Amino acid sequence: MQGITILGATGSIGASTLDVVARHPDRFRVHALSAHTRVEELAAACRQFRPQRAVVGTPEAAASLAALIGDLPVSVEHGEQALCEIASSPDTDIVMAASFSADAANWVRPIDELESTPAAGSGLGLDIGPETGTAYAQ
Repeated sequence: MQGITILGATGSIGASTLDVVARHPDRFRVHALSAHTRVEELAAACRQFRPQRAVVGTPEAAASLAALIGDLPVSVEHGEQALCEIASSPDTDIVMAASFSADAANWVRPIDELESTPAAGSGLGLDIGPETGTAYAQ
């Protein structure tokens, strides 16, 4: 089973990814979810998928999310450092990100430059849109 971290879980690509995950619970488990400010939507996703960690953009959003899911065993965090931590966690095999920061060119590589063998020690993120996600789920 592969652990997945979804950066931007409340957007259209994040929602499509969660749909694929829901259809394949034997293949994927959600390690972490993030959203910038859509706290209510992220709380609903946390309730459904039970990630270990949830990251939002601001301390205020983190407080709101913690209040909504305080009964769940989910670590609620905020900020860029927390995003980096969930993306690089040893519990994460796949990172899905719909958009990137301005400095993404410094760390994002074309797919043909990535090593996908287990010996390479790095996972492969697959960026899929809604149509592809729906087709894959079927």
